[in-house]
Amino acid sequence: MEDNKNNEVHYIPKDALIPIDIGAGYLERLHKMLVFLLHDKTKEQVEEFNTLLKSNSIPEDTWMYHYHTIQTFIVMVEDIAIKKGITTIKNLNDIK
Repeated sequence: MEDNKNNEVHYIPKDALIPIDIGAGYLERLHKMLVFLLHDKTKEQVEEFNTLLKSNSIPEDTWMYHYHTIQTFIVMVEDIAIKKGITTIKNLNDIK
């Protein structure tokens, strides 16, 4: 007889909101990953990504889909940081 407990997993509904804390250093690594993911892409490929993004039709089996997933996560975390007042304003030239 099979134990049903062995077949059980935790499931998070897709519409659930999960509060998280994330270190700024890790967020910076995610930013660097986005730059890395684009290093071998042509200008045309990036333009195609932007066009598909605007039309909300990025195919799931492409680099663009995964790039957008990370990009969206970063924006959400940055928005939370801004709303909680933990950001400062800096000039891009001053950030290393």
